[in-house]
Amino acid sequence: MSGVVTAYGYAHDLSSACSFFCNYAPLIHNPDVADWNVVLSVLAKECTTEHAKVPMNLNSSLANTAAHWYAQPNKELIRSGVPLNMPYISNDLDEVRSNLEGKTPVEAIHYLFDYLVANHNMTDERRGSKITQIKANSQSFCILATVMHHTNSTVGEISAFSKSAKDLNLPFDGRFVNALVRSYGSNIDGAFDAWKNELRPALLAFGSNIKPAQKSRHLQMGYYGLASVCGRAARADLALRLAYAMEAEGLKARETFLRSYHAGKKEYEEKKKAAGPLGKILMTSARATAGSYENLLSIECSQYDVSDKRRAKDKRIRIILKKNQ
Repeated sequence: MSGVVTAYGYAHDLSSACSFFCNYAPLIHNPDVADWNVVLSVLAKECTTEHAKVPMNLNSSLANTAAHWYAQPNKELIRSGVPLNMPYISNDLDEVRSNLEGKTPVEAIHYLFDYLVANHNMTDERRGSKITQIKANSQSFCILATVMHHTNSTVGEISAFSKSAKDLNLPFDGRFVNALVRSYGSNIDGAFDAWKNELRPALLAFGSNIKPAQKSRHLQMGYYGLASVCGRAARADLALRLAYAMEAEGLKARETFLRSYHAGKKEYEEKKKAAGPLGKILMTSARATAGSYENLLSIECSQYDVSDKRRAKDKRIRIILKKNQ
């Protein structure tokens, strides 16, 4: 079922993906949060494309064809023991399908996320028993944080989002904190304030119950998120200071940190190019200012390895130290 939804996502046919999920999923099995996360992921990817503001039409002929595909005899239905022509009705998913009609991908993913956070109960009509309450998990929050990263969310919206994660007692591990930090986009002041006052303490609290090596990895992921924000804000000087701060904490600012910075910088440059001549002028000015800091950052994050072919053409010198006799 997840594969079909993903395939519709690759085809940019979100109407069929959502219609298929709402009508077909309850027949095969009761959809759990992993199935919902597949739908959220498909919507999240579309939020970064030119289709982000295109309303879905779940009542189109194509979407209805996908929705009623389950009525045809197939091996998966036969194995599941569902009567092939059984009029199955899932009130919850019917409601979801109705509310998704006409929504854009951004609106749809927020609606589905809010639906999960609201902890709706779903009933298995076929067995006559209630299934486990479906809740948004850490993966759900990471997916939505990715969308917030691309939709210029305000500090208030991100703070409310973080609070809802706390209310559900979700772990603030490295992956989630990384996604939260990156959701600030180019708002470097908001990201650093959140890191100092909330996210770093939460990471340290999470790391207090795990092994030191694992704790270091989670803390590093938080720093990688900050490096991405520095890149989006074109602040190579702050990225360099972050690298020094990591070293002071006993962490290594290696190539992943550098790649995170450059990934953010690439988004910054794409945005400036799209802004026209003025944006290109600002981008050129930022490059001139960041040049020396980026060179130092590259040195700090590069680890020499004789087997690394990328370093084969680097010029090397030999330093010989002699003891005083």
